[in-house]
Amino acid sequence: VVVVGAGMAGLLCAEMLTREGISVLVLEARDRIGGRLHNDGHGVDLGGSWLWPGQNPRAQRLLKRLGVATLPQLVDGDAFVHRGDGNAANVGEAGDRIIPCGPGAVRVPGGFSTAVQALATSLEPAALILSCAVQQISEDHDGIRIIFEREGEAGTVKARSCLLYTSPSPRDS
Repeated sequence: VVVVGAGMAGLLCAEMLTREGISVLVLEARDRIGGRLHNDGHGVDLGGSWLWPGQNPRAQRLLKRLGVATLPQLVDGDAFVHRGDGNAANVGEAGDRIIPCGPGAVRVPGGFSTAVQALATSLEPAALILSCAVQQISEDHDGIRIIFEREGEAGTVKARSCLLYTSPSPRDS
């Protein structure tokens, strides 16, 4: 099975298939895993930042299974913003800035990308190819044919199945 995308959904699918003994190849267009779950390298989330265990018990169970700890989001004290130059700026009292996350929110120390990293470690290194942009997916009598580009070179892989997740377009909202 070829899985297109190494975000949380793609890696979770790949991990589940691997546990079932199914051979998986994950193709990711970016030079990193994580999709929208990404941090600045210092543990500051640039994508998803909070989880509400009461609203999403499945995600909470997944983090627990992966051994990824959570901690409560504090809403008192000073708030810091990480700027593009790598420095942090104290922007004052956190209350008004952080309260929109709502009561009961938790964060992941080191950022939510630690969960993505934990999923990726369940795969064989050769099962994950980064900087591999899928150009075309087609089906014929032999199965699924995936054409991709990697490092300026075109390539093809054949598979029995192909899984991909795409986010809704902003135009669809």
